[in-house]
This record gives sequence, structure tokens and C-alpha cells, in this order.
Amino acid sequence: SALGDITFKTAPSGTAGNAITFTPAMTIKNSGNVGIGTTGPTAPLYVTGGTTAGLTGITVKHASGDYYSQIGSQGIVAYNDHAIIGAMTAAKNLSLQAGGATAVTVLSGGNVGIGTTSPSTLLHVSSTGSPTLTVDSTSSAGTRQAWLKLNVNNAGSSDPSGAISFNATNIEQARIDSLTTTSGTTDGILRFFTRKSGTVTEQV
Repeated sequence: SALGDITFKTAPSGTAGNAITFTPAMTIKNSGNVGIGTTGPTAPLYVTGGTTAGLTGITVKHASGDYYSQIGSQGIVAYNDHAIIGAMTAAKNLSLQAGGATAVTVLSGGNVGIGTTSPSTLLHVSSTGSPTLTVDSTSSAGTRQAWLKLNVNNAGSSDPSGAISFNATNIEQARIDSLTTTSGTTDGILRFFTRKSGTVTEQV
């Protein structure tokens, strides 16, 4: 090894009398850098290993080029222009915890749950109390408004363009929806539905 470097080597088990082949396992460079799985660590701690992307241990690399940080396995990865937090392979979910409990869950399919670990829709908010979604505009300008936008691309004639459904124990009790009557660009209609005799029907 280079002058001042310390290298720790390992060797697999073998047969008596045969030559032993040692492989560097950890190297401490004379610069102070420590490498695990590499003899040329370019950072204070450089861990490398594995053959599948995202499965390496801890990597903190900077060589004025393609610099990145990685805390495995499949954990936090940051490249030179963006960062990834979570699983890098299919069928793996992401959980964010607070106070020792899971607060946010992102399933591998893209569904996001707040207060639930099994979101059934793109955004699923659950609480044992009264969950509230707040859209707040703090601007003092008179033209500022808080918006909740429901949009359907390429809505045709008589196509609903959005709805708000009110449910109890997953049974719809009432609904407000919007309907386009001509090619999705003019003559919008707002309809109100309520449950009556077990069926949700239009009232207004």
C-alpha cells in the first residue's frame, strides 16, 4: 500500500497448503479517509459494495463532477441535480415517522396516506378525530383567493368535470358535481344529489 496507508485484508477459507488470496476489506489512507470495499476512498468515509443500484451502503462522494450522497440500503440518494428519498426498487413503500409513529405513507403505486398506512386513493387522509384539509391564503392583496381546483382534461359533452362526495361508513349520502353540456368548454352545470330511500338522486 501507499506510504502511510493502513489496509485490512480478508481471505476466504481454503485448503491447507494452497496459496491464500487476500482481498482488501478496509483501507485507511494517509489522508485520513476510510474506505470500506475500496482502496481509494475519496471522502472521509466511503462505503461501496454490491452490484445493484441503490443497494450500496454509505457513500459520500465529491470529485467536482458527478457528485452524490447515498445512505443505503435503497435509502436516501442525492445526485448533482436532484434527490431521491425512499425505495429505489419496485414494490417498496416509503414511510415518514413522527413521534415514534408513521405519519405519512407513500405506496409503491403512488398512493399517499396521511394517518393511514394503506391509502386506497392518490391522497387518503385518515384520523380518529375530525380530519381537516386547510387551504389558506395569507396575502393581504384583495385579489388573492384560496382555491380547490378539480379539473378533467378533454371532457366531452355531458361529462362530469368534478364531484365532492359526502359519505358515512363508506356509503354515499350526498354529492355535488359539475357537468359540461357542450364539448367541455361552455354551459357548465352544478348539480346537487342526496340519498333518499336508499338511492342517491339529483335534487337540484
